[in-house]
Amino acid sequence: VLLQSFTQIVALVIDKNTLLSGVPQSTPLLFHLQVGSFEGGADAIRKGVAEQGWSIEEPAVVLPSETHTRLWASLPGVRAAAVSSRKLRRGNNSLSSLLRIAAESQESSIVVAHIAAAKIGPGTTDSAVTATDIIYECRRAGEAKVVVDYRSTAAVRGAVENTQLWASKRCSAQARKGLNVGTSRRELVDVIRDGVSAWPTSNALRRVLPASTTSLQLFWSLKPLEIAGESAWQQIETPRVLVTTLEFEGLLGSRLSPATSAQDPSSVARGGSKQHQDQSLLRWRKRLRELELEEARLRRAGYWGLPQRSGHTNSDAENVVLRVHLGGGFAKAGALKVASSWPPIAEGGMDVDVTFECLAPGAALVEIEFAPYPSYQPYRPVIISFIKRCGFLLDKGFDVSTRPFRFALGNTPDLIADGVPVGKLPAVGSTRSLTTLYWQSQHFDLGTPNASGVLCPGDIVDAWLDPPELGEAQGRSTSLLGTQNLHFRCRRAGSTHCTLRFAWQSLHQSPEIRFLKVCGGQRHDIDIASDIKHSRVVLLQGKVDPSWGSHPQAHLAADVDKASFTLLRHTFLKAGEDQIKFAAPSLRVLTPGVVRAFAGGAMAGGGVVESSAAGRKLEVTTECLAKGTSDIEV
Repeated sequence: VLLQSFTQIVALVIDKNTLLSGVPQSTPLLFHLQVGSFEGGADAIRKGVAEQGWSIEEPAVVLPSETHTRLWASLPGVRAAAVSSRKLRRGNNSLSSLLRIAAESQESSIVVAHIAAAKIGPGTTDSAVTATDIIYECRRAGEAKVVVDYRSTAAVRGAVENTQLWASKRCSAQARKGLNVGTSRRELVDVIRDGVSAWPTSNALRRVLPASTTSLQLFWSLKPLEIAGESAWQQIETPRVLVTTLEFEGLLGSRLSPATSAQDPSSVARGGSKQHQDQSLLRWRKRLRELELEEARLRRAGYWGLPQRSGHTNSDAENVVLRVHLGGGFAKAGALKVASSWPPIAEGGMDVDVTFECLAPGAALVEIEFAPYPSYQPYRPVIISFIKRCGFLLDKGFDVSTRPFRFALGNTPDLIADGVPVGKLPAVGSTRSLTTLYWQSQHFDLGTPNASGVLCPGDIVDAWLDPPELGEAQGRSTSLLGTQNLHFRCRRAGSTHCTLRFAWQSLHQSPEIRFLKVCGGQRHDIDIASDIKHSRVVLLQGKVDPSWGSHPQAHLAADVDKASFTLLRHTFLKAGEDQIKFAAPSLRVLTPGVVRAFAGGAMAGGGVVESSAAGRKLEVTTECLAKGTSDIEV
């Protein structure tokens, strides 16, 4: 047995020497190692020693946009034919059988690295050359050193033979310009604009989805290259969801106790429920403030993704209020193609369907992470936040109207009747900053709807509610009567669809009331015609005809001193629509030394336009002061 073992050891040494034929046995194998950033190169390691720019003191810099580094290793002192024997027949690369290559990050919280065989075409290398890729996975913004270790597997008698090269990998937190997410195909930038969240945790209280909202649809878009200046494609990782409970009925006791329902209705409406509302709101704000500070701390450390909160994942059993499901074309990882035009034409498969599964009455903060792939190379993830309430839909005994109930006894409410939507709230014009609605409830035990909310997505308008006011009971009325004021403050021109929901601290809610809020901008219901020949059309559906633009083609001859304009509605005035109210027109003469201009006619001081046929007149009279021409702006 001893003789047989000795024979095997001798055979192993002879086989090893055969593989290393042509290499002096006194010379370490890695003395002949060359590593380069290109095939046949030795700019990284030469004769087993790291070159300048790849050493621990001066590592190679890997930019954020570089996801991998390819390196070519060779042993010029080893004959290719000598190392392509038995191990090649087993399917192994001959040089790989002599070298073990590994990569390790010195700061795994920033980046991790591993080695993978490079995918190259057949016949590009011989058996004494191997190509490997260092694959980087960034976990947050920052910079960390990565060491690549080349270790000989041919060392005998337990000797350690290795050499190393070093790289410094940078991970950045750039915002992906041109990447947008919106709540509709017409409003594509109200959730994420140019890679920056418009729905941060800091103002999540502005976005409270009521109990009756069961889903939310979001739409992706990528701006064209001439606008965004980025690549034509963007890989997107699978979105991730984090649910954090803010209020749970079983823990916080948000439902009114049975004893409360026996009290006087007015005391319930004006008393304890308001105190409970304030306490609940304070709890929400305190918790959101804590999460906001946590988020700010993580971002200072370079982390922009979803935080890891114990017991507050989307599928954790401890999260008893809400579970969120994602569907649609982009619910999983995919490639987003740049739009051919902007705004883009509606395309299918570019949506994410967010579905809510309420498990118990309460409220939860929902955070969704959208991350360009690969993260931090160079683009950071984006998080959107909103609050979802889970409760009970009040489908009976509640009415809402645009008219006071004391003046409409016996009449059917025009918005919600007995818990069922029956009408639509007319659009709120740009000049209206206050709208008042009237409600009545047969649920004395719930009190006033003091947890109501209004949501106007985007950055066009700010909307908020006054506390509900309780009206005087009429005779022996069995209902609570009250009013609800809605306030608006426009931030820019445009329009947005808003949602109003009456709600109680008991987590009961009414059906939603949707309406359009208009904030200035270009109206599409106005036509203006003139009496100037060849320039009859001035505005059509609010759009200025080019002949009346910054380079006007409409002219008044020297012997004509007056131009007449007719202002009309584009369509007939319908029930519930507002009249078009014009302010007094202003005139500007660009060359005041040549001509003066005056406004006259029925619309000289402003007025109301109701007709789409007759219209109302505005006359501009001119008076020449000198020879020449001048533009006049109205």
